[in-house]
Parts: sequence; structure tokens; C-alpha cells
Amino acid sequence: MKVLFILFTLLATSSLAQKFELTGSVNDNETTKPLAYTSIRIDGTTYGTTSNLDGNFTLKLYSGEYRLVFSYVGYKTDSILVNVPTNKILKISLKQDAVKLAEVVVNANEDPAYGIIREAIKRKNENKKGLRNFEYNVYSKRVVKSAGEIAVLEEVFLKGYNKINEWEKEFILSYYKSENQKKSSQAMSIDITNSYYVDFSKDTLSLMMNIVYLPIADNAFDYYDYKLIDISESQTNNVFRIAVIPRSKIQPLLKGEITIQSGMYALSSVNLEINEGVRFPFVKNLSVRFLQQLGMYEGYWLPNYIQTIAGFELSFQGLIGLDFIEHNSINSITEYKINSVIPDSIQESKTYKSYGIKSDSTKNKPIELTRDQINELRPIPLTKNEISAYEYLDSTKTIEKIIKVKGALAGLVSELNSKKDTTENFLSMAIGYISKYLYLSNNRVSGIVLGPKFNVNLVNKNMFLEFESGYSSLRKKAEGELKIKYILKDFYINDFNFSIFNRPKHSQLFTPHKNIFNSAAVTFGFEDQFNYYLSSGFRIALTKNINKELSLQVSYESEQQKTMSEHKYQSVFNSQRTSRVNSAIEDATDRFISMNFLYGRNPAEIQLIPGNGLIMQFDISNPLFNSKFNYKKIMVKGQIYSKTFYDELFVSPYFNLIIDCGLITGNYGPQHLIAPSTALGFFAPPGVFKSLTPYSFIGTEMIALHAEHNWRTIPFQAIGLNFISDLFLDFITGGSVLKVWNNSGFFPSQKSDKPYWELYTSISRILSLFRIDVSYNSYKTTSVTAALGVIL
Repeated sequence: MKVLFILFTLLATSSLAQKFELTGSVNDNETTKPLAYTSIRIDGTTYGTTSNLDGNFTLKLYSGEYRLVFSYVGYKTDSILVNVPTNKILKISLKQDAVKLAEVVVNANEDPAYGIIREAIKRKNENKKGLRNFEYNVYSKRVVKSAGEIAVLEEVFLKGYNKINEWEKEFILSYYKSENQKKSSQAMSIDITNSYYVDFSKDTLSLMMNIVYLPIADNAFDYYDYKLIDISESQTNNVFRIAVIPRSKIQPLLKGEITIQSGMYALSSVNLEINEGVRFPFVKNLSVRFLQQLGMYEGYWLPNYIQTIAGFELSFQGLIGLDFIEHNSINSITEYKINSVIPDSIQESKTYKSYGIKSDSTKNKPIELTRDQINELRPIPLTKNEISAYEYLDSTKTIEKIIKVKGALAGLVSELNSKKDTTENFLSMAIGYISKYLYLSNNRVSGIVLGPKFNVNLVNKNMFLEFESGYSSLRKKAEGELKIKYILKDFYINDFNFSIFNRPKHSQLFTPHKNIFNSAAVTFGFEDQFNYYLSSGFRIALTKNINKELSLQVSYESEQQKTMSEHKYQSVFNSQRTSRVNSAIEDATDRFISMNFLYGRNPAEIQLIPGNGLIMQFDISNPLFNSKFNYKKIMVKGQIYSKTFYDELFVSPYFNLIIDCGLITGNYGPQHLIAPSTALGFFAPPGVFKSLTPYSFIGTEMIALHAEHNWRTIPFQAIGLNFISDLFLDFITGGSVLKVWNNSGFFPSQKSDKPYWELYTSISRILSLFRIDVSYNSYKTTSVTAALGVIL
């Protein structure tokens, strides 16, 4: 494969050394307006080029006589005979096609455009009959601007292969990019579509991770209305110019114009832009426009050039964001080869890159061109602005200096590559070391715990050692834990874990409230989520990753469990509040074996982007292990995530179902009972009860069900509240139900015969991150809680 790429580039370079440059321009015969991206081909071949934005073009040809063919949709094709070499600058003027029907009379039943589109859909497959495969060359130029100033310039040469109805592959051969990208700490690559070659005759297009139905899709009439604008007469047949009108403002669709040739009823040009339905969180003023012209190649209509013009602002609720970014991509497609033999190396290759200039494999790494090489190889001239841009982008202008940050908090962001003063460097370094090496916790049994922590890699990065310890301000004692993890490569078991500990522990198994969140809640005046006991002992665990989705962990744990007393809260706010009683436990030694199964994503973890998953743990404690207890305990938590409608949207509405249940039998203590997860002050993620206080219910058996539907911005769009939908605020409805049975002798006052339920309505992505829930429950009370919301 590498040989093929290098050979292609060397052949191109060596042959160009023997060629002469032919230059010229193309304009409108009447208005003299430059005709950007006119197709210029050598008659009888697929070799050619395209004019640039100013209508200028260059061709590199061997000495000889050639007939150049100039074609542009809506204009009469023209040709000229030239002798190479020549110093003459060609000036070509194209005449517009004669309009046969300026105003189309629409009958009472149907606009004529519907019949034309119907025929185009019908003939799509017929027009490709006999087309098994094709290959092509692409020259791509990309210009990215920030607040009107060019920030990135890059040019790419690639070769594409298309095996009809099977696969498409594009291999980047060589590239040149502005020097500022090499000097910058961050690359700036914007993917508008997932391929350089875009086929608008297909049913759908992947656009910024939205699925867009195209105007001549098999089911296009479900999504579009059409209107015949006019009919023009070309040299070979008539050309129908048709307006494409989306039928929905919510679904991701396109609007604009297309042209259809009357002979084969094939698509011959595209001038389309996105509608309001193409959306992406945190992106404002999004616009994407496609310009495409097609030509006839051995009886098949294939694209000559594709231009994509996109613009957007990135904004986090106006607090901070990026100024207007404009992305202009021009892809000139030439040298088609129809039904040629595709090399085995191409057919079998899996390391191809369909977008961007980075290679998937160092084996097939594209060749980086020099400035002289790109000037020699470039088939389309640069514009004056692009020539100037290369000069300053290749000097001192890094991407970070050009990208404009705006918003209320923009003043807090300094240039990413600016040299900070000594104070700033010291503070930045200090904050980094504190977060990495300082252990900090706060709860109502230990108070503030402060001490060191560290995490190091040992033994060829196979062993991980993690240690955290601190001194309790209330207990006046040290507490902490040491963990060792060893990764076993090429072995049946994937890793071995060992830990020793002496610290407070809570018994709620599958809770999203991690220590850091609970500590923050306590510090800022909210309720402590857990009941604690002092746990001292060790744990050994073996993990097996069965596949990418499923893992199994078996562990043995020995711990001495002791009652702990609650103390006065140590909080910044509301420190005088009464501390909730930390219930006494049965002091004893507990030794048990655990089996933990995880499938998919862990539903007990915070999920800013929801996903399917199931976690289950089965604990067995027995006197055979020299344990005081003799019990069996099982806990299961699962999450089902499913898009509900408008699933072509990147952020489509979805339904989320969370099941949380558990059971314990045998001889156990109060520390082993089961309680549901509740809202943690400022933090109420899906899967917790928003109106309950901690341990309102506790028992030996529990089942909880949480159902939530995220309607996204659809309700706001449906009633015309676009100013709200433009903020990307999600509208959510949901409900939860809980039943707990307490068959133990502990907490007799907390037995309940009736199930508990609550319903809630939420607004999510407030300030791009938070959600507010208003809930009503079976106690006939209303509560308001805040939480982190989904990001996507």
C-alpha cells in the first residue's frame, strides 16, 4: 500500500516537471461575472481542473494540441482548441442556457416538479446499471476562518475508490497545511461530512452526526415538497430547475435548488443548505451550504466538484464560546476510471481514512509536501486572500492567537500560548499538585479529613499503586486506604487487585453519589447522604473482561465493622444544622465473597451521555469463612436507553428506564440492609428519588423503577418558542416508584405497606450543564432539586 502511494506521488511529480502551465479565466458572457468552479476538461478524457472563486484556472499539459471543454450548470458548454506551450492567457465567456419556461403553470392537482422528481427516483438505479466500481482523484482545499480572519489553510491530494453498494474508501496521498497548525498545541479539524466525495443521489447524508434525508431519496416525498422554477435548454436536452422545500422544521433536512437532466432524469447540480432541523448542542447560528456540479463520464453522471460552506458559533449559554467560525471546503474531482480493476491491496485494506489529514496507520502515512511542491502540484490557483493568508499563517500566527473567544467570561481566558508571569505559573502548578496529591473528604462522622494521596505506575506500567490517607478532624485519628492493581497480559485473568483499609464505609452499593460529591454537599450545607460504620481489613479481587461489553470480578473481603457516632457538621454554610443520627450497627467481623457482573455501561455511575448497561453483585457471608454473619445478598441495577422519535437527529428524544432492586436473607446486621438512592442536595441525577431524604425507607427487599423521557427541544420548537430551543434547553418528564419490605427486626418504625411514587418535570442543560426538577409525590408534597444534566 505504501509503495502504491509513494509511486503515485513520484510519478505525478516527475511528469509535472515536463509539463507546461496553461492559465485562463471563465466568466458570464453578459455580466462578465467570474464563474467560480467551472469544470474544465480535456476533450475525450477525464483529466481536467476547476476554476477558483475568482474564475481563474491553471492546467499543466505536455506539449501538443488540446481541445478544452468548459461546462457549468445553467450555461451552454463551450470548447476551445489550444496549442501548448503558449504564453496566451485564455479568456472564456459562457452563455446562459435559453430558458424555455420562465413561469410554469401549476395544475390544480400537482406541480410538474413532482413528476420529474418521481422519475428521477425511479431511474436512480437504472442510471447506474453496469457501473460496478469507479476510482477518482481529488484535490481538496480547506479554509477555516475565525471572526472573518483565515485561521487554517490546508490542501490535500487523495485517491478514492467506490465499489457500488459495498464500500467507499479514500486514501490521502499527500498534503500541505499552513505552518501555524504545526506550531500550535491543538489541531483545528472540522468534520462537516464524513467523506470528501458526497453522493446526493443517495437516500441519506451523515451531517454533523445528524442523518439528513436527501431530495431524491426513495422516500423523499415524506420529507419534501417541490416546485418547478424553470426549464432551460442545453445542447443535449432540457434542464429542470426545481426548488426543494422541507416539510418539517424539526427534522434535519435540506432546502434550496437542484437541477435534473431530462434525458436520463439524472441529478446534474445541487445548491442546497440545511434547515432548522440540523442542530448540535452548544452551536449557534449554524449554516451549511452545498454546491455541487456533475458531469457525464462514460455515460454516468458523477460529481466534478463539491463545495461545502459552513459557519457556526460555539456558545455555552453566552458565558463563554468561540466567535463565528467559517469553514470552506472545495473538492475538485477528476480522472475517473470506470469499472477498472481494483488492486487487492485496496479491496482488503482496513486502514484507510475517510476524512482529515491524519493517517489511521503509520504504515500508510501521507506524504507532507513542501511549499515548492504544493505550488507545483496545485491544480486550482489560490485566490489573492489565500496567498496573503499563507504568508502570515506561515510566520508567527498560531491557531491559538487567531481563534477569538467571546462571552461574559471571555476576559478570564488568556491566550493559550501566551507566556504567563511567575505568579500565574506558580498558582497553576500549585492547583495541579493539590488536585493530584491532596486527599480531602468531609462527612458527619469524621468531619474534614485532610492528607496525602498519590497514584504511581510500576513494573513496566503493569502495576498501579494508589494511596490516600488523612487525619480526621472530629475522630482525631488517621484513616485511609492502600490499593494495588496488577495487569496480567496474555493471561486468562485480566487484573489482580489488593487493598487494605481503615476508614468509614457506607453500605449503599450502587449509588451515583461518589465521595467527592457527598463531601461537597456536606461542605456547602446540605445533608450527608449516607450512614457509616468503621471498616478495617483487606480485599482481594480478580477481574476477567469476557468481551468489550461484559466483565466479571470475583473478590474476597475481610473487614472488622464497628459503630460510628455522628458529629456536628463542619460546613461553610448552615453549620449549626442538626446532624442526622448515624444508626448503630452490629459490631462484628464480616468475611464474604462477592461476584460482580457488569454488562455495557455502568448504570450506577454518573452518565452525562446515557447508555445501556446492567450491573449485578452477589455477596455470600458464611461462618465457614470465620464470619460472624451468614447471609446472601444480591443487588441489581440496570438501565435501558432508547431513542423514541426523530431518531435521525444527533440529539434525538429518548426514553430512559432504570431498575434498581435488592434482596438479603439469612443472619445479617443493620449495616447490611438496603436503602434507595436519594437526591444529594444540589445533585439529583436520573435513578434517584428527588423528594425523599436519606434512609426514609430501609429494609430487606427493595424494588425501584425510574422512567424518564427527554423530549429535547421538540416541545419548544413545536409551539414556536425558538428562542428557548436555540438555548438547547431540554424538556424532560419522568416518574419513579418504590416498594421496600422490611422483614428484619431492625428499624421497625420504617415499615411501609404502600409503595412510594413521585412525578417530575425538568429543564436540562441550563448554563449548558445543569438541570432543575420540580417533583410531586405520594405524600402530596412538591420539591425542587438541581442536578447535573445530560451533555448530549
